[in-house]
Amino acid sequence: MLAAEVLQPLGLGITLDTGPGPNRLPGYTSSGRRTPPWHNPALPGAGCLWASIDQLGDYLAAHLHPERTPLGEAVKLALQPRKPMHSRPGQICLGWMRREVGNSRVHWHNGSTYGFGSFVALDRQHDAAVGALINRERPSGLDPAAMSVLDHMANLPAGPCRRQHG
Repeated sequence: MLAAEVLQPLGLGITLDTGPGPNRLPGYTSSGRRTPPWHNPALPGAGCLWASIDQLGDYLAAHLHPERTPLGEAVKLALQPRKPMHSRPGQICLGWMRREVGNSRVHWHNGSTYGFGSFVALDRQHDAAVGALINRERPSGLDPAAMSVLDHMANLPAGPCRRQHG
Protein backbone atom coordinates (compact mmCIF):
# COMPACT_ATOMS: atom_id res chain seq x y z
CA MET A 1 0.00 0.00 0.00
CA LEU A 2 2.86 2.40 0.82
CA ALA A 3 4.41 1.82 -2.61
CA ALA A 4 1.09 2.13 -4.49
CA GLU A 5 -0.37 5.09 -2.58
CA VAL A 6 2.70 7.21 -1.82
CA LEU A 7 5.95 6.20 -3.49
CA GLN A 8 4.63 5.55 -7.02
CA PRO A 9 2.38 8.65 -7.25
CA LEU A 10 5.35 10.79 -6.19
CA GLY A 11 7.56 9.07 -8.77
CA LEU A 12 9.96 7.79 -6.13
CA GLY A 13 11.99 4.67 -6.87
CA ILE A 14 12.39 3.94 -3.17
CA THR A 15 12.33 0.22 -2.38
CA LEU A 16 10.83 -1.63 0.56
CA ASP A 17 12.95 -4.77 0.62
CA THR A 18 15.70 -5.51 3.13
CA GLY A 19 18.19 -7.38 0.92
CA PRO A 20 21.76 -6.08 0.85
CA GLY A 21 21.79 -5.06 -2.84
CA PRO A 22 24.91 -4.11 -4.81
CA ASN A 23 24.71 -0.35 -4.18
CA ARG A 24 23.71 -0.38 -0.53
CA LEU A 25 26.00 0.50 2.31
CA PRO A 26 26.09 -1.86 5.27
CA GLY A 27 24.96 -0.54 8.63
CA TYR A 28 27.17 -0.17 11.69
CA THR A 29 26.58 0.11 15.40
CA SER A 30 27.90 3.09 17.36
CA SER A 31 30.89 0.93 18.33
CA GLY A 32 31.70 0.28 14.65
CA ARG A 33 30.43 -3.29 14.42
CA ARG A 34 28.63 -4.22 11.18
CA THR A 35 24.96 -5.03 11.71
CA PRO A 36 22.26 -6.50 9.44
CA PRO A 37 19.43 -4.27 8.19
CA TRP A 38 16.34 -3.98 10.32
CA HIS A 39 13.45 -6.10 9.09
CA ASN A 40 9.88 -5.34 10.20
CA PRO A 41 7.37 -6.48 7.55
CA ALA A 42 4.44 -5.27 9.68
CA LEU A 43 5.63 -1.64 9.49
CA PRO A 44 7.73 -1.26 6.33
CA GLY A 45 7.42 2.54 6.34
CA ALA A 46 9.04 2.66 9.79
CA GLY A 47 12.60 1.72 8.97
CA CYS A 48 12.50 -0.65 5.99
CA LEU A 49 12.77 1.88 3.15
CA TRP A 50 15.95 2.00 1.08
CA ALA A 51 16.55 5.35 -0.60
CA SER A 52 19.41 7.26 -2.16
CA ILE A 53 20.04 10.86 -1.19
CA ASP A 54 18.59 11.88 -4.59
CA GLN A 55 15.38 9.99 -3.85
CA LEU A 56 15.21 11.61 -0.44
CA GLY A 57 15.64 14.97 -2.20
CA ASP A 58 12.67 14.17 -4.45
CA TYR A 59 10.58 13.28 -1.39
CA LEU A 60 11.51 16.57 0.30
CA ALA A 61 10.78 18.54 -2.91
CA ALA A 62 7.27 17.03 -2.93
CA HIS A 63 6.77 18.45 0.57
CA LEU A 64 8.22 21.85 -0.28
CA HIS A 65 5.86 22.13 -3.27
CA PRO A 66 2.91 19.77 -2.73
CA GLU A 67 0.90 21.58 -5.42
CA ARG A 68 3.28 20.10 -8.00
CA THR A 69 2.43 16.51 -7.05
CA PRO A 70 -0.61 14.26 -7.48
CA LEU A 71 -0.73 13.99 -3.68
CA GLY A 72 -0.80 17.75 -3.03
CA GLU A 73 -3.81 17.83 -0.73
CA ALA A 74 -2.62 14.80 1.26
CA VAL A 75 0.83 16.33 1.72
CA LYS A 76 -0.71 19.63 2.89
CA LEU A 77 -2.83 17.71 5.42
CA ALA A 78 0.24 15.81 6.66
CA LEU A 79 2.01 19.11 7.39
CA GLN A 80 -0.83 20.55 9.50
CA PRO A 81 -0.36 20.45 13.31
CA ARG A 82 -2.59 18.00 15.19
CA LYS A 83 -1.54 18.43 18.82
CA PRO A 84 1.19 20.03 20.94
CA MET A 85 4.38 18.14 21.74
CA HIS A 86 4.72 17.32 25.42
CA SER A 87 8.50 17.06 25.79
CA ARG A 88 9.54 20.20 23.88
CA PRO A 89 8.06 23.25 22.15
CA GLY A 90 6.28 22.49 18.91
CA GLN A 91 3.42 20.54 17.42
CA ILE A 92 2.90 17.01 16.13
CA CYS A 93 1.68 16.67 12.55
CA LEU A 94 1.01 13.47 10.57
CA GLY A 95 4.49 11.96 10.27
CA TRP A 96 6.16 15.30 11.00
CA MET A 97 7.01 17.47 13.98
CA ARG A 98 6.79 21.25 13.60
CA ARG A 99 8.51 24.01 15.53
CA GLU A 100 9.43 27.65 15.20
CA VAL A 101 13.13 28.22 14.56
CA GLY A 102 14.03 31.90 14.39
CA ASN A 103 11.67 33.40 11.80
CA SER A 104 10.89 30.04 10.22
CA ARG A 105 8.31 27.32 10.74
CA VAL A 106 10.25 24.06 10.36
CA HIS A 107 8.81 20.57 9.82
CA TRP A 108 11.20 17.77 10.75
CA HIS A 109 11.52 14.08 11.52
CA ASN A 110 14.33 11.74 12.43
CA GLY A 111 14.77 8.03 12.75
CA SER A 112 17.12 5.22 13.56
CA THR A 113 17.20 1.48 13.07
CA TYR A 114 19.91 -1.15 13.50
CA GLY A 115 22.94 0.48 11.94
CA PHE A 116 21.23 3.37 10.12
CA GLY A 117 20.00 6.86 10.91
CA SER A 118 18.23 9.72 9.18
CA PHE A 119 17.07 13.29 9.63
CA VAL A 120 14.92 15.50 7.38
CA ALA A 121 13.66 19.05 7.80
CA LEU A 122 11.68 21.51 5.68
CA ASP A 123 11.48 25.28 5.79
CA ARG A 124 8.73 25.96 3.24
CA GLN A 125 8.84 29.72 3.84
CA HIS A 126 12.43 29.83 2.55
CA ASP A 127 12.05 26.96 0.02
CA ALA A 128 14.77 24.99 1.79
CA ALA A 129 15.12 21.40 2.94
CA VAL A 130 17.87 19.24 4.37
CA GLY A 131 18.16 15.47 4.52
CA ALA A 132 20.81 13.25 6.06
CA LEU A 133 21.17 9.49 5.65
CA ILE A 134 23.90 7.68 7.55
CA ASN A 135 24.95 4.05 7.76
CA ARG A 136 25.42 3.89 11.51
CA GLU A 137 23.21 4.42 14.50
CA ARG A 138 22.03 8.03 14.52
CA PRO A 139 24.39 10.07 16.72
CA SER A 140 22.91 12.68 19.05
CA GLY A 141 24.59 15.53 17.15
CA LEU A 142 23.03 14.74 13.76
CA ASP A 143 19.76 16.61 14.33
CA PRO A 144 21.29 19.91 15.51
CA ALA A 145 23.95 19.77 12.76
CA ALA A 146 21.36 19.24 10.03
CA MET A 147 19.08 21.90 11.52
CA SER A 148 21.98 24.39 11.46
CA VAL A 149 22.46 23.67 7.73
CA LEU A 150 18.77 24.40 7.16
CA ASP A 151 19.07 27.62 9.14
CA HIS A 152 22.07 28.64 7.02
CA MET A 153 20.16 27.85 3.82
CA ALA A 154 17.27 30.07 4.95
CA ASN A 155 19.68 33.01 5.14
CA LEU A 156 21.01 32.56 1.58
CA PRO A 157 19.74 34.87 -1.19
CA ALA A 158 16.74 33.59 -3.13
CA GLY A 159 17.55 31.56 -6.21
CA PRO A 160 16.76 28.35 -8.02
CA CYS A 161 16.56 25.19 -5.96
CA ARG A 162 19.98 23.52 -5.86
CA ARG A 163 20.88 20.16 -4.41
CA GLN A 164 23.98 20.03 -2.31
CA HIS A 165 25.43 16.65 -1.39
CA GLY A 166 28.12 16.00 1.13
